[in-house]
Amino acid sequence: MAIVIVTYKVFPTEVEVDLDDLCTRIRDGLPEEASISRSSVEPIAFGLKALVLDVAMPEEEGITDRIEGSIRSRDGVGELQVISQRRTLRV
Repeated sequence: MAIVIVTYKVFPTEVEVDLDDLCTRIRDGLPEEASISRSSVEPIAFGLKALVLDVAMPEEEGITDRIEGSIRSRDGVGELQVISQRRTLRV
């Protein structure tokens, strides 16, 4: 089965949100079959930073909706943007 890697940009609700803590809470809240394969912080403007996450998941119907719902449900998440989506045979 192929693996899909989706790159998300997560914008916090405010500048003061601890992005390391937010990443940990997102990781802990993901469905069992998904994992964060890479994370980084990207400066946006005026002190605002976004969390950029590569989330690896199996290629199955409906999983991206579950992942996005899980990410959006975390306190501190303001906006969620899909940057890219690619298919691979393994992570």
